Amino acid sequence: MKYIILINLIFLGAALTKAQSTYDNFDEYTAGSPLCVESEGLWTTIDDNPGGIRDAFISNEIAYSASNSVVFTRSSSNVLLPLNNVRTGSWELTFKMWVASGGNGNFSVSHEPVNGQLNTAFEATFTETGHGILNAADAVIYDFTHPVGEWFDVKVVIRPEQNQARLLIDEIPIRIDSWAWCLGSLGIDSTITALHFNPQAPASGEIKYYIDDVGFQQTNLQLEEHASSTRVYPIPASHQLIIEVPSAQVVSCEIYSTIGKLVHKTTVASEQLAIDCSSWKPGIYLSKLESSNKKVWHTKFIIE
Repeated sequence: MKYIILINLIFLGAALTKAQSTYDNFDEYTAGSPLCVESEGLWTTIDDNPGGIRDAFISNEIAYSASNSVVFTRSSSNVLLPLNNVRTGSWELTFKMWVASGGNGNFSVSHEPVNGQLNTAFEATFTETGHGILNAADAVIYDFTHPVGEWFDVKVVIRPEQNQARLLIDEIPIRIDSWAWCLGSLGIDSTITALHFNPQAPASGEIKYYIDDVGFQQTNLQLEEHASSTRVYPIPASHQLIIEVPSAQVVSCEIYSTIGKLVHKTTVASEQLAIDCSSWKPGIYLSKLESSNKKVWHTKFIIE
């Protein structure tokens, strides 16, 4: 079903009535209740029927902050957060995500509708194996990795006027360069219109994921500054670990285990570090890079 009239009304109403910056941590809502009903108009469903079969539910099973998150477990759930039809400036869309063991998740961001149909700018799929896929209008398709069974950061940085967008997982860009923001499933457009959390999953998979602390705000950072985050690969690593260093003057690198034990320390002399990790125990590690002006970058990675 195209929901032609409803989609146009939802996005038009959002553009006229809502402030540009948005934040929701779901902690004032009642666990077990439908998200769109509890939010009193901040969120809605794709068919504009809060409390219907396409609504998602507030959960207190796990939460990144305080007591509540939103859980997606039904193949019918399809909720959206209108984003005010922004066309200028630099914007960050952020949220926390937890992909449950055996579960899958999906979100997308859309441009303005075309003839009442959703014009998807891009979508990102998360799987039970930790394999993610970004698809921007079938023109840019990129694989990435993500944690499973723990909270992680999702950030989308969009500069409509420069036609640039970037996706970061735990502050790590999933690709070195940005992609053309104007790409859309139904046509070229630069508008930031809505965030969607969708029910899509691999044919053999089940839906189960949580979101928390959803925000949409203007940022003074340029896209290139987001691109200066560290990149660690391969993930998982087994023999050698490569760390790409931000362009800022990084002077030291420390790596810690999850219990806080320092396992490696070195000075930084170039923009790429190659570290022998063949003797490290399998598990999750944290790298800490520090610049001469005390700016710090943290990155999680896995050793197998």
